[in-house]
Amino acid sequence: MNNYEKALDYFNKKEFNNALKFFLYSLAENINSSNSYYNLALTYEMTNDNELAIACYKKAVKIDKNIRAINNLAAMYFANGQEKNALSLLNTAIETYPNDAEAYSQIGKYYFNIKDFEIAKRYFNKAKQLDSNFCFNYYNLAKLYIALKDITKAKENLEECLRINPEFALAKEELKKLD
Repeated sequence: MNNYEKALDYFNKKEFNNALKFFLYSLAENINSSNSYYNLALTYEMTNDNELAIACYKKAVKIDKNIRAINNLAAMYFANGQEKNALSLLNTAIETYPNDAEAYSQIGKYYFNIKDFEIAKRYFNKAKQLDSNFCFNYYNLAKLYIALKDITKAKENLEECLRINPEFALAKEELKKLD
């Protein structure tokens, strides 16, 4: 088992300090490994070191425009109030990866948060068109329909979300509120 595989194994066991060590060893062997930077960033997120997580996501994006790193970095930017950075990154993502549902859904969530519901709906629907099994997007659509006071469509989207992922706690909670 190589250092990268060992790091993934430790990560999956939630032994994050060991995972960090072996992802760093892996990068010492191949400094241009986008996957190592991406997984190192995930590990830093799990240990609440957001500054290092952001730095590692940036390196993964720089190396090969790693879409998972782009989406996670954008989410971190949104969480830190850096909406313009997140939107710029996501717009680049959909130019590079026009079939990535998560990028469209994140942009939709941004427009939802600023209460531009029509634009949000367009992005959420595009995400749904690209990936009809993207559970979180159905949750986002449900929240949009709740805001628009269309409870029937909100319930439909929550039910679809739960069909895809029956354990999605946020969707269960929202559905209970609507009943």
